[in-house]
Amino acid sequence: MKKRYIIILSILIIILLVGVIVNRNSLSSFLSKQIDTLEKSKKINVLNRDVHKHLTIYYPDSDKNLIPLTKRILDLAINKNKDLFKTSYTIPYDIIIFENKKEIESFSGLDYAIGFNNPEINTIGILPENREALLKDIPPIIWNYQRNLLHEYTHYTLSQKLIELDLSETDIPFWFKEGISEYIGFNNIIIGTMESPVIPLTDLFTSEQWSIYRTNPKFDVYLQSYLSINFLITEYGVEVINEILIETKKEKNFEKGLFNSTNLSSSELENSI
Repeated sequence: MKKRYIIILSILIIILLVGVIVNRNSLSSFLSKQIDTLEKSKKINVLNRDVHKHLTIYYPDSDKNLIPLTKRILDLAINKNKDLFKTSYTIPYDIIIFENKKEIESFSGLDYAIGFNNPEINTIGILPENREALLKDIPPIIWNYQRNLLHEYTHYTLSQKLIELDLSETDIPFWFKEGISEYIGFNNIIIGTMESPVIPLTDLFTSEQWSIYRTNPKFDVYLQSYLSINFLITEYGVEVINEILIETKKEKNFEKGLFNSTNLSSSELENSI
Protein backbone atom coordinates (compact mmCIF):
# COMPACT_ATOMS: atom_id res chain seq x y z
CA MET A 1 0.00 0.00 0.00
CA LYS A 2 2.84 2.37 0.93
CA LYS A 3 4.56 1.66 -2.39
CA ARG A 4 1.35 2.49 -4.21
CA TYR A 5 1.11 5.89 -2.47
CA ILE A 6 4.72 6.65 -3.37
CA ILE A 7 4.03 5.88 -7.02
CA ILE A 8 0.92 8.08 -7.04
CA LEU A 9 2.79 10.91 -5.32
CA SER A 10 5.64 10.61 -7.84
CA ILE A 11 3.18 10.82 -10.74
CA LEU A 12 1.54 13.90 -9.24
CA ILE A 13 4.93 15.59 -8.81
CA ILE A 14 5.85 14.83 -12.43
CA ILE A 15 2.51 16.24 -13.63
CA LEU A 16 3.06 19.36 -11.54
CA LEU A 17 6.59 19.86 -12.87
CA VAL A 18 5.46 19.38 -16.47
CA GLY A 19 2.67 21.89 -15.88
CA VAL A 20 5.11 24.41 -14.47
CA ILE A 21 7.49 23.99 -17.41
CA VAL A 22 4.73 24.26 -20.00
CA ASN A 23 3.09 27.20 -18.27
CA ARG A 24 6.13 28.96 -16.86
CA ASN A 25 5.13 32.20 -18.58
CA SER A 26 1.73 32.01 -16.91
CA LEU A 27 3.40 31.20 -13.61
CA SER A 28 5.78 34.12 -13.99
CA SER A 29 2.85 36.42 -14.77
CA PHE A 30 0.92 35.09 -11.76
CA LEU A 31 3.86 35.61 -9.39
CA SER A 32 4.49 39.09 -10.77
CA LYS A 33 0.86 40.03 -10.19
CA GLN A 34 0.99 38.72 -6.62
CA ILE A 35 4.12 40.77 -5.89
CA ASP A 36 2.55 43.91 -7.40
CA THR A 37 -0.62 43.34 -5.40
CA LEU A 38 1.38 43.00 -2.19
CA GLU A 39 3.38 46.16 -2.93
CA LYS A 40 0.19 48.03 -3.69
CA SER A 41 -1.41 46.89 -0.46
CA LYS A 42 1.60 48.07 1.54
CA LYS A 43 1.53 51.41 -0.26
CA ILE A 44 -2.14 52.30 0.04
CA ASN A 45 -2.35 51.23 3.67
CA VAL A 46 -0.38 54.32 4.69
CA LEU A 47 -2.32 56.75 2.47
CA ASN A 48 -5.58 58.65 2.74
CA ARG A 49 -8.43 57.66 0.45
CA ASP A 50 -11.20 59.53 -1.33
CA VAL A 51 -13.85 57.81 -3.45
CA HIS A 52 -14.95 59.57 -6.64
CA LYS A 53 -17.54 57.67 -8.69
CA HIS A 54 -15.95 54.30 -9.54
CA LEU A 55 -12.46 55.53 -8.65
CA THR A 56 -10.66 55.46 -5.33
CA ILE A 57 -7.92 58.07 -4.98
CA TYR A 58 -5.09 57.33 -2.55
CA TYR A 59 -2.94 60.26 -1.53
CA PRO A 60 -0.49 61.45 1.15
CA ASP A 61 -1.47 64.11 3.68
CA SER A 62 0.53 66.74 1.79
CA ASP A 63 -1.60 66.32 -1.35
CA LYS A 64 -5.02 66.80 0.22
CA ASN A 65 -5.46 70.15 -1.55
CA LEU A 66 -4.87 68.49 -4.94
CA ILE A 67 -7.92 66.24 -4.66
CA PRO A 68 -10.55 68.75 -5.97
CA LEU A 69 -8.38 69.44 -9.04
CA THR A 70 -7.77 65.72 -9.55
CA LYS A 71 -11.51 65.02 -9.45
CA ARG A 72 -12.24 67.73 -12.02
CA ILE A 73 -9.67 66.27 -14.39
CA LEU A 74 -11.07 62.77 -13.88
CA ASP A 75 -14.54 64.03 -14.79
CA LEU A 76 -13.05 65.51 -17.96
CA ALA A 77 -11.32 62.19 -18.67
CA ILE A 78 -14.57 60.25 -18.24
CA ASN A 79 -16.44 62.56 -20.63
CA LYS A 80 -13.72 62.65 -23.30
CA ASN A 81 -13.37 58.87 -23.27
CA LYS A 82 -17.14 58.50 -23.57
CA ASP A 83 -17.07 60.78 -26.63
CA LEU A 84 -14.35 58.66 -28.23
CA PHE A 85 -15.48 55.14 -27.35
CA LYS A 86 -19.22 55.90 -27.26
CA THR A 87 -19.49 54.20 -23.88
CA SER A 88 -18.18 54.58 -20.35
CA TYR A 89 -17.08 52.03 -17.79
CA THR A 90 -17.56 51.88 -14.05
CA ILE A 91 -15.29 48.99 -13.12
CA PRO A 92 -13.70 50.02 -9.79
CA TYR A 93 -10.15 51.30 -10.18
CA ASP A 94 -7.55 52.83 -7.91
CA ILE A 95 -5.48 55.96 -8.43
CA ILE A 96 -2.33 56.44 -6.35
CA ILE A 97 -0.76 59.88 -6.09
CA PHE A 98 2.97 59.42 -5.52
CA GLU A 99 5.12 61.84 -3.57
CA ASN A 100 8.27 61.79 -5.69
CA LYS A 101 9.95 60.41 -8.79
CA LYS A 102 11.97 57.76 -6.96
CA GLU A 103 8.83 56.36 -5.40
CA ILE A 104 6.81 56.07 -8.62
CA GLU A 105 9.74 54.66 -10.60
CA SER A 106 10.39 52.03 -7.95
CA PHE A 107 6.72 51.02 -7.81
CA SER A 108 6.14 50.96 -11.59
CA GLY A 109 9.54 49.63 -12.66
CA LEU A 110 9.71 52.39 -15.29
CA ASP A 111 12.50 54.91 -15.74
CA TYR A 112 11.47 58.57 -16.06
CA ALA A 113 7.90 57.73 -15.04
CA ILE A 114 5.39 60.42 -14.15
CA GLY A 115 2.40 58.15 -14.66
CA PHE A 116 1.51 54.52 -15.32
CA ASN A 117 -1.44 52.18 -15.68
CA ASN A 118 -1.31 48.61 -14.40
CA PRO A 119 -4.52 46.75 -15.34
CA GLU A 120 -3.25 43.62 -13.58
CA ILE A 121 -3.80 45.32 -10.22
CA ASN A 122 -6.44 47.86 -11.36
CA THR A 123 -4.19 50.80 -10.63
CA ILE A 124 -3.22 54.15 -12.10
CA GLY A 125 -0.19 55.88 -10.67
CA ILE A 126 0.36 59.61 -11.03
CA LEU A 127 3.12 62.01 -10.01
CA PRO A 128 2.21 65.70 -9.61
CA GLU A 129 5.13 67.91 -10.61
CA ASN A 130 5.59 71.29 -8.89
CA ARG A 131 2.66 71.05 -6.51
CA GLU A 132 2.82 74.73 -5.58
CA ALA A 133 2.33 75.78 -9.20
CA LEU A 134 -0.50 73.26 -9.58
CA LEU A 135 -2.42 74.75 -6.69
CA LYS A 136 -1.97 78.22 -8.22
CA ASP A 137 -3.25 76.95 -11.60
CA ILE A 138 -0.05 78.01 -13.37
CA PRO A 139 0.51 76.79 -16.96
CA PRO A 140 2.11 74.67 -18.30
CA ILE A 141 2.31 72.80 -14.98
CA ILE A 142 -1.48 72.52 -14.70
CA TRP A 143 -1.70 71.34 -18.32
CA ASN A 144 1.00 68.71 -17.79
CA TYR A 145 -0.82 67.25 -14.79
CA GLN A 146 -4.09 67.21 -16.70
CA ARG A 147 -2.48 65.59 -19.74
CA ASN A 148 -0.86 62.94 -17.55
CA LEU A 149 -4.09 62.00 -15.80
CA LEU A 150 -6.16 62.07 -19.01
CA HIS A 151 -3.57 59.83 -20.65
CA GLU A 152 -3.56 57.21 -17.90
CA TYR A 153 -7.35 57.17 -17.51
CA THR A 154 -7.65 56.52 -21.24
CA HIS A 155 -5.52 53.40 -20.80
CA TYR A 156 -8.08 52.24 -18.23
CA THR A 157 -10.97 52.82 -20.65
CA LEU A 158 -9.20 51.13 -23.55
CA SER A 159 -8.40 48.11 -21.38
CA GLN A 160 -12.10 47.80 -20.51
CA LYS A 161 -12.99 48.12 -24.20
CA LEU A 162 -10.60 45.29 -25.08
CA ILE A 163 -12.17 43.08 -22.39
CA GLU A 164 -15.62 43.90 -23.82
CA LEU A 165 -14.45 42.82 -27.30
CA ASP A 166 -12.62 39.76 -25.95
CA LEU A 167 -9.31 41.11 -27.21
CA SER A 168 -6.08 40.85 -25.24
CA GLU A 169 -3.64 43.68 -24.63
CA THR A 170 -1.15 41.94 -26.91
CA ASP A 171 -3.63 41.89 -29.83
CA ILE A 172 -3.33 45.67 -30.14
CA PRO A 173 -0.04 47.45 -30.93
CA PHE A 174 1.55 49.63 -28.32
CA TRP A 175 1.66 52.63 -30.65
CA PHE A 176 -2.13 52.44 -31.07
CA LYS A 177 -2.82 52.30 -27.33
CA GLU A 178 -0.34 55.06 -26.51
CA GLY A 179 -1.50 57.16 -29.44
CA ILE A 180 -5.13 57.08 -28.28
CA SER A 181 -4.06 57.98 -24.74
CA GLU A 182 -1.98 60.89 -26.05
CA TYR A 183 -4.84 62.02 -28.29
CA ILE A 184 -7.14 62.32 -25.27
CA GLY A 185 -4.32 63.72 -23.15
CA PHE A 186 -3.56 66.61 -25.49
CA ASN A 187 -7.22 67.66 -25.21
CA ASN A 188 -7.49 69.46 -28.57
CA ILE A 189 -4.20 71.32 -28.18
CA ILE A 190 -2.54 71.75 -31.57
CA ILE A 191 0.71 69.80 -31.81
CA GLY A 192 3.47 70.36 -34.37
CA THR A 193 4.82 67.99 -36.97
CA MET A 194 7.25 65.12 -36.56
CA GLU A 195 10.87 66.27 -36.49
CA SER A 196 12.59 63.17 -35.10
CA PRO A 197 13.00 60.02 -37.25
CA VAL A 198 9.82 58.05 -37.93
CA ILE A 199 9.97 54.45 -36.73
CA PRO A 200 8.09 51.74 -38.65
CA LEU A 201 4.85 51.21 -36.75
CA THR A 202 5.36 47.46 -37.00
CA ASP A 203 8.45 48.01 -34.82
CA LEU A 204 6.28 49.58 -32.11
CA PHE A 205 3.87 46.69 -31.65
CA THR A 206 5.05 44.99 -28.45
CA SER A 207 5.96 46.44 -25.08
CA GLU A 208 9.52 45.20 -25.59
CA GLN A 209 9.78 47.06 -28.90
CA TRP A 210 8.28 50.17 -27.37
CA SER A 211 10.77 50.09 -24.49
CA ILE A 212 13.70 50.23 -26.91
CA TYR A 213 12.65 53.65 -28.21
CA ARG A 214 10.68 55.09 -25.26
CA THR A 215 13.60 56.78 -23.49
CA ASN A 216 15.86 57.25 -26.51
CA PRO A 217 16.18 61.03 -27.07
CA LYS A 218 16.68 60.51 -30.82
CA PHE A 219 13.07 59.40 -31.18
CA ASP A 220 9.66 60.58 -30.01
CA VAL A 221 7.40 57.55 -30.06
CA TYR A 222 4.67 59.29 -28.09
CA LEU A 223 4.40 62.12 -30.60
CA GLN A 224 4.57 59.71 -33.54
CA SER A 225 1.80 57.59 -32.04
CA TYR A 226 -0.34 60.65 -31.30
CA LEU A 227 0.09 61.98 -34.85
CA SER A 228 -0.89 58.57 -36.26
CA ILE A 229 -4.12 58.50 -34.25
CA ASN A 230 -4.81 62.16 -34.95
CA PHE A 231 -4.46 61.49 -38.70
CA LEU A 232 -6.87 58.55 -38.52
CA ILE A 233 -9.52 60.52 -36.63
CA THR A 234 -9.12 63.62 -38.81
CA GLU A 235 -9.43 61.60 -42.03
CA TYR A 236 -12.01 58.98 -41.05
CA GLY A 237 -13.85 60.43 -38.07
CA VAL A 238 -13.76 59.57 -34.39
CA GLU A 239 -15.72 56.36 -34.98
CA VAL A 240 -12.72 54.86 -36.79
CA ILE A 241 -11.13 53.86 -33.47
CA ASN A 242 -14.01 51.56 -32.55
CA GLU A 243 -14.18 50.29 -36.13
CA ILE A 244 -10.52 49.27 -36.10
CA LEU A 245 -10.96 47.43 -32.81
CA ILE A 246 -14.10 45.63 -34.02
CA GLU A 247 -12.45 44.65 -37.32
CA THR A 248 -9.39 43.45 -35.44
CA LYS A 249 -11.65 41.19 -33.41
CA LYS A 250 -13.32 39.84 -36.57
CA GLU A 251 -10.07 39.24 -38.42
CA LYS A 252 -8.04 38.22 -35.36
CA ASN A 253 -5.33 40.48 -36.75
CA PHE A 254 -4.73 44.19 -36.15
CA GLU A 255 -3.14 44.90 -39.52
CA LYS A 256 -6.19 43.49 -41.31
CA GLY A 257 -8.48 45.40 -38.93
CA LEU A 258 -6.68 48.65 -39.74
CA PHE A 259 -6.85 48.01 -43.48
CA ASN A 260 -10.53 47.01 -43.45
CA SER A 261 -11.39 50.25 -41.65
CA THR A 262 -9.15 52.68 -43.55
CA ASN A 263 -7.69 50.98 -46.64
CA LEU A 264 -4.31 51.79 -45.13
CA SER A 265 -1.47 49.55 -44.04
CA SER A 266 0.71 50.51 -41.09
CA SER A 267 3.50 51.57 -43.47
CA GLU A 268 1.11 53.79 -45.45
CA LEU A 269 -0.12 55.33 -42.22
CA GLU A 270 3.37 56.14 -40.96
CA ASN A 271 4.11 57.85 -44.28
CA SER A 272 1.05 60.07 -43.80
CA ILE A 273 2.14 61.87 -40.64
